[in-house]
Amino acid sequence: MKLTNPLININGNDAKTLAKELIEVVKHIDDAREALGKCQYDDGRNAKDFEHAYLMKGEKRKLMGDLDSITVSLIGLIRDVNKYK
Repeated sequence: MKLTNPLININGNDAKTLAKELIEVVKHIDDAREALGKCQYDDGRNAKDFEHAYLMKGEKRKLMGDLDSITVSLIGLIRDVNKYK
């Protein structure tokens, strides 16, 4: 997904501050991704049968992919914001 580049200095924010804030968001998403990776949500012991375990593993993979997609979008936005520096 492509995120809309904000207008810089419209409310007193500068590009450097905004880029730093966005980088912090990316770091938190990385932390969430790591926590999700360690989570035993999809552990076979938590499933009632093979199909249930397979479903949970697929959901976890999708969540990880969604977090990756959000990270890529934010990195693109950071690059766009950095053009204003």
